[in-house]
Amino acid sequence: MPRRTEDLTERYAAYVAAFELAFHDDDWTRIESFFTRDIVIRIHTEPFAGGCEGIDRVADYFRGVLDNFDRRFDERAITSAPEIEQAGNRVRARWRTSYRRSGAPDLEMSGVEVATFRGQHIARLDSRFDDGVAERMIDWLTRYSELLRPSVGDVVRSLLHGRQSR
Repeated sequence: MPRRTEDLTERYAAYVAAFELAFHDDDWTRIESFFTRDIVIRIHTEPFAGGCEGIDRVADYFRGVLDNFDRRFDERAITSAPEIEQAGNRVRARWRTSYRRSGAPDLEMSGVEVATFRGQHIARLDSRFDDGVAERMIDWLTRYSELLRPSVGDVVRSLLHGRQSR
């Protein structure tokens, strides 16, 4: 008798909920239990491609992405519930997010994330933006990036620079 495939969509939805909490409070320990020790995370859309490997790098990776992009806006809103479906040990989620900054039009982004599971743990996260999103991002950033809050890295570099000049 063939083994029944377990429903991983609920596990993925729990990960997404934990991620959103970590986005707000920066406590990335809450998502570690969802990953394998050798987790691989990749964004595949140029020029924003990147990622990390290994559980020890996940918090720094997500924090860096969020500090240097998401948290520079006034608001980041998930504009529709992710469409989640499972095929074997993979969960595919279609997402849509809107970024708002005073003085600029909203930046709408969408894409697909695929979580590959090993048992109940995510072993790989692969994300791709929908066609045209990267171009819209580049256009928006070209026009409005001066309105964004400084990144944490910019603030730290500024403080260090001020300290060095004394």
